[in-house]
Amino acid sequence: MKQVLITGCTRGLGYHLLKTYLNDGWTVFPLVRDLERISEIIKENRETCFPIHSDLTNSKIKTTIQNELEKNKASLTVVINNAGTGGGHESSIKDIELDFLSSMISTHCTGALAVVQASLPFLQKGKSTIVNVSSRLGSAQKNGNKEFSGLGFSYSYRISKASQNMATLCMSQDSELDGITVCAIHPGRLKTDSGAFDADTDPATAAQKMKRKIETLSHKDNGTYIDLENGLIPW
Repeated sequence: MKQVLITGCTRGLGYHLLKTYLNDGWTVFPLVRDLERISEIIKENRETCFPIHSDLTNSKIKTTIQNELEKNKASLTVVINNAGTGGGHESSIKDIELDFLSSMISTHCTGALAVVQASLPFLQKGKSTIVNVSSRLGSAQKNGNKEFSGLGFSYSYRISKASQNMATLCMSQDSELDGITVCAIHPGRLKTDSGAFDADTDPATAAQKMKRKIETLSHKDNGTYIDLENGLIPW
């Protein structure tokens, strides 16, 4: 049976990814902060859903994940680093709160790295895929071309997603991950509580599209930055 670890499953895209994979017969290890939010899903899928209750910013996150995966004799095919949080309204240098920026980097970049470190012993070498759920706003080239200039997008969100993108590139070239496909996927402009002003994509639809896309990936896609709607994004 195929197995996937998904972070950020409390709501939004992560919650719909959880449901999509469970409905397709996968064994799912969802990382969640609030188990009550998905209690009904867990009850309906006791044999194939093994929640890991923790927060990405917890100092013990690696040990928590490893203990749960080891307890359940995991053999992962896919890891999806989906956990994230929307930026604030700090679209100007004077508005940046450095503690908030640090917390965003901790979630989007440091947390994703911790999940991969914890999952590495349980990944099927040569058969596995690591997906970091990114954003168009993390593209250094798009920002350099001033595509988002004057639109009020968050400094912290763009910086933290750019740092996550660099982590994706580093992992895609890491010999410890040799044979494992690592890529970033922008799921679209999601209509969520923290979605952008131009959001137009339902999270449930995006989850289904993402799963289908992941199933088509091969090692030639290693180190790519993919927009589900428009193809490759420049780093």
